[in-house]
Amino acid sequence: MNVHLLFVIHSPGGANFAAPLVREFAVRKLPGVRYDVALLSPWAKEIVGIGFDVTPEPEAVIRAVEAMVPDVVLYETGSVHPAALASVSAARVVGAVSVCMLDWFGNYEKRFREMPDLIMAPHPRVVEEMREAGFDTSGVVVLGNPHFDRLKQFRYVPPEGPKKKVVFYSQPLEMHGQKPTEKQALLALVSVLERLREEGWNFELVLRPHPREDKTWLKEWLEILPYAVWNEGGESLLPATSANLVVGVNSTPLYEALWLGVPTVFYRGDVLLLEKEIREILTGKKNFAPDPAVVGFNATEKCFCFLAGLAAGIARKKAA
Repeated sequence: MNVHLLFVIHSPGGANFAAPLVREFAVRKLPGVRYDVALLSPWAKEIVGIGFDVTPEPEAVIRAVEAMVPDVVLYETGSVHPAALASVSAARVVGAVSVCMLDWFGNYEKRFREMPDLIMAPHPRVVEEMREAGFDTSGVVVLGNPHFDRLKQFRYVPPEGPKKKVVFYSQPLEMHGQKPTEKQALLALVSVLERLREEGWNFELVLRPHPREDKTWLKEWLEILPYAVWNEGGESLLPATSANLVVGVNSTPLYEALWLGVPTVFYRGDVLLLEKEIREILTGKKNFAPDPAVVGFNATEKCFCFLAGLAAGIARKKAA
């Protein structure tokens, strides 16, 4: 068997999906299967660790694929970056199978401007939503997201005491034209916290930036809010494991926190609804529990076996 897999990685979310798989291929050393990793960003390089640098431009990705002629091109859509999305057309040129590593659901119109042959999906909800949006789901395989297997090592311990710890997870939504933006979400959150402070509530607001965003705007809030603190670097989920409340728009740590049973609010653009949800959580009217159906469902093994089976099928076709 002589099958070549090429990972094309740009976003942190995509890198987190791919990294456990790359490690599995490195450890298991499948006979006749080799892999390479094209890294399109500094954060991809930091998370995955091994691979070769490629300029984050569609032409550069196409050139890399044409030069290597892989049998399978695995790409991700976490940042919906044109260079990563070019993997599909590049794979088609060389006759390779294109496989999307879908880190999470939503935003399908931008993610799949050109449909790949296969989609490794993190949750059954992907199939439902894609069908509702009019997409062909025949190539979607629900295997989970390998990044979430690591949740087995975390445990949520609610803090005690009168001061409530609120964690805000930012992400670069404004630069992609998505709404509500990270700035709108934080402004809404602060407005709610200020009203609650007037009623006697005491808060610590932890600001957690996204690796891909310009942090300048977020750091300005440290000078405005006396109860705001900064958190950057290290494990992104740790601040949530000891929080009374986690707020953001659609960032990966929010889903992780939700699965662990951390009180989590996804801001959708309605300040009144946000205030209602926060009040219900802080007063104990709304409770959260870990999701045993999702946490620790061994996605790394499922995804690896799927790719190993795909490689075996390609090998048999080559030998025929």
